Amino acid sequence: MLKTASLALGLALPLLGAAAAAANPAVAPEPVRQQARELFAHLVSIESSIGKGQVPQVAEYLAAQFRAGGFPAAEVHVLPLGDSASLVVRYRGTGKGGKPIDFLAHLDVVTAKRADWQRDPFTLTEENGYFFGRGASDIKSEVAVLTATFLRLKAEHFVPTRDLVIVFSGDEETEQETTIDVVEHHRELVDAEFALNSDGGGGTLAEADGRPLSYVVQGAEKSSVTYLLTARNPGGHSSRPRKDNAIYELADALEAIRAYAFPVKWNDWTLEDFRAAASRRPGAFGEALRRFASSPGDAAAAAVISGDPGSSASCARPASRPCCRAAMRRMHCRSRRLRP
Repeated sequence: MLKTASLALGLALPLLGAAAAAANPAVAPEPVRQQARELFAHLVSIESSIGKGQVPQVAEYLAAQFRAGGFPAAEVHVLPLGDSASLVVRYRGTGKGGKPIDFLAHLDVVTAKRADWQRDPFTLTEENGYFFGRGASDIKSEVAVLTATFLRLKAEHFVPTRDLVIVFSGDEETEQETTIDVVEHHRELVDAEFALNSDGGGGTLAEADGRPLSYVVQGAEKSSVTYLLTARNPGGHSSRPRKDNAIYELADALEAIRAYAFPVKWNDWTLEDFRAAASRRPGAFGEALRRFASSPGDAAAAAVISGDPGSSASCARPASRPCCRAAMRRMHCRSRRLRP
């Protein structure tokens, strides 16, 4: 579900309602908004879920829109990879402004079972100012806005001072192999001074009157790590059970991991985020944010903050569990860092 009026990206606001457009002369004209709406609806209609093999169809559809909109074919690149694909589109500038800027989004979505939805997940539905559909907020709305914005700028003969590059990846919801492929094998297409990630923030509007409340900007991306735990034991027969069972040792390790809490860490970005968010979070949680921002490392405040899943990545509980280390020592542990 996506609030209609929350789709602004700053470059253009093509999906805003007509009333908002009339009140704000900076909003894109009606034909541009209509084009963005049509793009959005068509993108939602393509079932680019994990394992469906439909991401190349999305990439080809968008590539055709860019070519029809005046982008040279040599600047529009569909990069197939297995049953997925990436799309890279370069908007040539004068070069006076420096290296290019990348604009990122992904074309795939999480699986949606039609039986679990009140509405058809692959038909864009608008009700009471909200959009419903698989990918409405993550992330086909941003794909539509970026595409419509680039097409509008091209139609108006705008020439940027540096190259602007759209980079739509194909498998953000899985192993991100398309992103790895673009970076490792097509680096010349996407090399840039910095990137703006459509999936790295977003705005919040007041339910009552649509007033802007906040706009979140992501400052970094987490990476993941996978641990493979192997318990080794002499074993035996089920008719002669032994207490030093490998399964029990593995269970002990899992219990220790569940009990473990990472030490508290923070940086300037974290503290400013907490300070700004404190005024919008009532009660004990807002007070904990305020206290931690004023006194970094405050253990009591950190305990409250870490109880919220949305904030625990920024501030973890201060703790050290020797039982976890002991359990790990009893076992062979091999880690594999996933590629970002």
